[in-house]
Amino acid sequence: MGSNLQTINTTGGERFYRLTYFKLLSSTLQFNCPVNCINWIAWTRNGPVFLNGNRLTIENPASTAVNNAANPLRYIISETVNNSSIVQWNIGTVASPSTYTFPFGVPGAPNYIPFIYTIPAGTTVGNLSVATYGTPPNNLPWPVSPYVVNNLGSTIGLTPDNRDATVDRFWEIDVTAATPPVATVTFTYVSTELPVAPYNSVALMVAQWYDPGTDNWIYPMSGQTTGSYFTTTPGLSDYGAWTLSAITSPLPIELLSFSAKANNDIVDISWSTASEINNDFFTIERSYDGVDFTSIGTVNGAGNSSMVLNYVSIDEKPYPGISYYRLKQTDFDGKYSYSTIAAVKFSAEDKIVIQAGPIPATDKIKLTCFGGVKFSPVLYESDGRMVKQFPVVSEGLSDLDISDISKGIYILRVNSDFSQKSLRIVKE
Repeated sequence: MGSNLQTINTTGGERFYRLTYFKLLSSTLQFNCPVNCINWIAWTRNGPVFLNGNRLTIENPASTAVNNAANPLRYIISETVNNSSIVQWNIGTVASPSTYTFPFGVPGAPNYIPFIYTIPAGTTVGNLSVATYGTPPNNLPWPVSPYVVNNLGSTIGLTPDNRDATVDRFWEIDVTAATPPVATVTFTYVSTELPVAPYNSVALMVAQWYDPGTDNWIYPMSGQTTGSYFTTTPGLSDYGAWTLSAITSPLPIELLSFSAKANNDIVDISWSTASEINNDFFTIERSYDGVDFTSIGTVNGAGNSSMVLNYVSIDEKPYPGISYYRLKQTDFDGKYSYSTIAAVKFSAEDKIVIQAGPIPATDKIKLTCFGGVKFSPVLYESDGRMVKQFPVVSEGLSDLDISDISKGIYILRVNSDFSQKSLRIVKE
């Protein structure tokens, strides 16, 4: 009550059965500690509740447990860049279709930005926690907790990133349910948080989720609807950091996955994309040392796609020992990016084949090598003295000139990066 700033200060937090805002002149109620409400929080007068880096926990699972009478002048201020100002609603499992409204707002006018979470009957949510904060036009700082966002890149070449096509606000959404529930979510923002022209139409704003496992923004889901400073996203089942961006310049996505696995004597290579924007083709590259890569094949991309696509390829001649693989993705404009590197290990002895003949030989030794590597043949006397070092050869059939070698019995030692083999040679 009263017209001055009022605070709640209790070491270890405060637990109310019912918390009612009843202050004069719309003055602020500020939390200086975590607060739990067993039954509900309600407003009988207009004004803000400032979380101030604390958690408000609603223990009552009823969707009516937060009651501001849909009045935009009665709201909760989150607005901390480390997402510590959290509203946690202990929902559990709902028996009937339910809509939960988190009445967020920011100081000033217009200032009401409710977060609305709708779920069907039988949905298990556990505890739903939501925080939000606005940023300057440069969209900084990016979220750092509980997940770190590492980029805001642009798919159409905006520099230094996608800030000119992204709403100046982030949301953090988390649940405790073992299986992420599927919900319809409405994100609301302030009109002044729209990006700059030509990306400032409310009709362009779509929600995107940041995948901390791949450090990528996932392409916007289909079926989203927009209105005056809100976007409604059906089928939401990913939790963590979210923002809104113009569909004409969505935040970039990369691969969902890339893997290479041994399958008998070959390597199965597979990858998946969440979406593709101007994607021309993929190049599969292989390396024997993880540094120098060469192309072993290409696969056409889908151009533009908003659905998950799966790709496969094979390497029929992997190196003996360890083979390293990566994927190069090239756009129609020639821009490209690389995947992470996957390694596959084979037994060197099982993969290398070295044969020499005829026996006896006269002027030439026919050397046959297979294994996808370079081979260095050296001829030795039977007592170990080197007689001749031949040029390095590749896999396949090679002729080794021994016309200048005296008749006798020799040892041909063939070395590769992965193995060494000695063969008995007779010169007539």
